[in-house]
Amino acid sequence: MNTENLLGKETSPYLQQHASNPMNWMPYSDEAFELAKATNKPVFISIGYSSCHWCHVMARESFSDPEMAAFMNENFINVKIDREEYPGVDRTYQEIYQMLYQRGGGWPLSVFTNAEGTPFFMGTYFPKVKSYGMNSFSEICNLVMNAWDTKQDDIAQQASQIKEGIVRLNQYLTEVPGELSEEMYQEQVKLIQGRFDHKYGGIGSAPKFPRIATFRYLLQEGHNSKNDAVTDFVKFTFHRMSQGGIYDQLGGGFARYSVDKEWLVPHFEKMLYDNAGLIQLGADLYTSLKDKFAQWVVFDTISWLAREMTSPEGGFYSTLNADSEGVEGKYYVWTMDQIKETLCDTKTEAATLRYELTEKGNFFDPHHSELTGMNVLSVKKSISEMMGILELSENDTVALLNEVRQELFKERVSRIAPSRDTKIIVSWNSLMIKALFIAAESLNLETAGQLALNAINFIIDNLIEEDRLLHSYHKLGEDQVDRKIEGVLDDYSFTISALIHAFEYTDDWKYIKVADKLMDMVHIKFYNSIEHVYYVNPIDLDNQDLFSKVLQPTDDSMASGLGMLVSNLFKLSKYLVKPDLEKKARLLVERFAGRFNESVASMNEMMISATALIRYPTEIVMVGSDEDLSKSYFGSYLPNRLIYRWNENNKDDGRPSWDVLEGRTEVDIPTVYICKGQMCSLPLTDSDSVSEELSK
Repeated sequence: MNTENLLGKETSPYLQQHASNPMNWMPYSDEAFELAKATNKPVFISIGYSSCHWCHVMARESFSDPEMAAFMNENFINVKIDREEYPGVDRTYQEIYQMLYQRGGGWPLSVFTNAEGTPFFMGTYFPKVKSYGMNSFSEICNLVMNAWDTKQDDIAQQASQIKEGIVRLNQYLTEVPGELSEEMYQEQVKLIQGRFDHKYGGIGSAPKFPRIATFRYLLQEGHNSKNDAVTDFVKFTFHRMSQGGIYDQLGGGFARYSVDKEWLVPHFEKMLYDNAGLIQLGADLYTSLKDKFAQWVVFDTISWLAREMTSPEGGFYSTLNADSEGVEGKYYVWTMDQIKETLCDTKTEAATLRYELTEKGNFFDPHHSELTGMNVLSVKKSISEMMGILELSENDTVALLNEVRQELFKERVSRIAPSRDTKIIVSWNSLMIKALFIAAESLNLETAGQLALNAINFIIDNLIEEDRLLHSYHKLGEDQVDRKIEGVLDDYSFTISALIHAFEYTDDWKYIKVADKLMDMVHIKFYNSIEHVYYVNPIDLDNQDLFSKVLQPTDDSMASGLGMLVSNLFKLSKYLVKPDLEKKARLLVERFAGRFNESVASMNEMMISATALIRYPTEIVMVGSDEDLSKSYFGSYLPNRLIYRWNENNKDDGRPSWDVLEGRTEVDIPTVYICKGQMCSLPLTDSDSVSEELSK
């Protein structure tokens, strides 16, 4: 029987945060469930992550309480899971929670299971004492133990029903196949438009999330149909987010979401995947609308990434905590006294006007009522408004505000910073790598391209084994356990996408060869050839457990890996000349197309990917080498494209003979052909001609 806390040797910063709890925590492992079976005890599973504010609250209130811990140690096998290490396990339990309670889950997720890991009671955060309309954690645990002791038959029946429910949910998602059509895409745009917040930007009301896949979809469709109302709304929303408190006005980078409808007060944690998506969206806004402000935000966010989130090995860390010194947002907020102590009178006036700072403040922490007068920095006055009030020129106003920003940032650096989760998560890294390649192309930003190349090469060298892709990397300390957790579908799908972008950026065929290898693994590990679907977790069709039948076609805070897989299948079918992959892409989309417009913005990543199946991509054919000519097509907004190059350097690297090159490989000077549908342009030999042709 486990009589100690076993988290001390784990690499996860989240598990390390709980290593000193009096709870006898065990890491997620077969041993934990074997112990539950041997002792006939229920399992309590607590799922969270290192930058989760309410996870920290529950830890302080309940898991650090000796009396509560003693009760839990006597009656339960206690398992702590970092949801960033086991996203497939988390996804399964989140799906079950939503199925049982008909509402979204979240973190911490509190799960009570049998020895097979099948839940019979679930919740999220439970307070120490009854409050917020919720029973206390101790009350819940006593109710669970009473049920375990007196209702074993009911618990077994519910476990069976939950497994059946997962199967029925999958059947529901795929039972209405559909055919792709332009009308389907137009209808989705109308549905999303009905939820626009025209005053503050974004979709719906508080709390507000960036909804990145949705806004990428809207930008693509607005651009395709020349619908200025849609593209302008995407730009408006991006500006409002970037001017709000959800964006770090001093250090750069976006927080996870806003607790209010105005994007003012964020949940302060910064997640790598959010910033990846918003870098990509900002870069796309620049190429499609020449939005200079979006360009600046992309530069600023990449600067934050390079400064605070890049490991010496080249990978990217996962998160920055919301809390510092036990207080959410303390690192980021300012009282008027702190402003005055940092800035001279003129700059204090400028900061007060720019951010609408007040003595009362605009942020209040309900757990620390003694802290008052705290201001989240949010841009409230434009440069032109500041010019009029301060009676300064535009250059002088910009210079003054830059000095304010630099001085406040310098002062903030002296504070105790939030902790950083230094896990390098493959799926999140791959989203960032893809975004950096897009930014490098769109903004002609070589530093972004180099960051992306460093990271994708790190993944290739350290996380791809002969027969699997690992989920994460963490530098091991003394006596720490190297769990080598295998990736889920998101890891494979996002990495394949990043590799394809690496090829398109560099013309290095090795990236396609690695992508091909990973796609072969995907079909071995995740694919059901009868149903034409790909599951979240690796599956054994002969021995299916609770986790082996979970599908995720919908987007959440990240794009759907299943949705992105459609684009990967299509592009690899063209680059590798494997028509069967395009067939798989079409069969996959048709399984879910009947549900696309059933709920608003639920499957936008899959819809983005599937456009290649109804609007054949723009094909860019470049024969010969010319850097300036390459940059001419990199600077165009082409969310749906294929790039074929042929030159002296790549003739013998193993790439197939593409049909589109037939009759075009012999040229006197570097030449580009732009092909749309079945029609190709005349030979183009200068950058202006390429840009003009792409703009048609």
